[in-house]
Amino acid sequence: MLCYAIQYNRDSNVWRELLREELNDLNNVMVVFLPPMRVILERLRQRGDEYQTVDTITRLYEIFETEVDKLKNYPNVIVYRAVTRDYVPLAKILLDYEDKTYDGLSHAVEKHVSAGSNEQINLKFSWSDNDFDQIDITRLTYEKEAAYYDQTRLALVKKIRNELDGLNEYKKVQTAESRRFVLAQDSCISFVQAIARNDKLYMNIVCRSSEVCETFKHDLHFLADLGRITKSEIGVFIDEVRYTITLGSAHILR
Repeated sequence: MLCYAIQYNRDSNVWRELLREELNDLNNVMVVFLPPMRVILERLRQRGDEYQTVDTITRLYEIFETEVDKLKNYPNVIVYRAVTRDYVPLAKILLDYEDKTYDGLSHAVEKHVSAGSNEQINLKFSWSDNDFDQIDITRLTYEKEAAYYDQTRLALVKKIRNELDGLNEYKKVQTAESRRFVLAQDSCISFVQAIARNDKLYMNIVCRSSEVCETFKHDLHFLADLGRITKSEIGVFIDEVRYTITLGSAHILR
């Protein structure tokens, strides 16, 4: 839609913003099929087109090339130029993207931010964990953040325990399905809410500010560990922990 808006001299700003929002959800993958121009022209000759001529489709192809060049470095954009019916290589790329380790995910975040001039606003992604075997405990002792991790962990545990004991403004004992397992603070990890439903634990986390080159690769393991700790604290059977992360300002300090 962005490319067609440019071709027909329509307002492209709204489409550019919508595209940015879509790509800033790292669970979304865009595959752009861009075969050689000769293939496009041959198809036009064979099939015809209600709207496009050789001149207009050549111009449209140039617009696609320009816009794709702006996006090609994003980890969730795949530019496929091959002319083939064998899409096994593409399927493998998609499966590899979907099956990321924590380190692979933090690298994708860094790459995404690098592609966006060193800052992305409201970068989002989700994943599930069942056994926490990817959590690297050594990342939680990262010297610059270890004390902050300890403080945040203790604050969340205290909140959960207080709610389960009825130590709240309502003096009401909460169950494992409470909506009140919330930690809100003005530091970088600014909001955590844990909601247990139907054998799943949903960890909704907002980081107001995240430096993704040096720090976030440690933060991600810590955020995953918060889910592990919360699962233990609420004391009910949980089959899956589902994380949804929003990074308000994901940036790289150069």
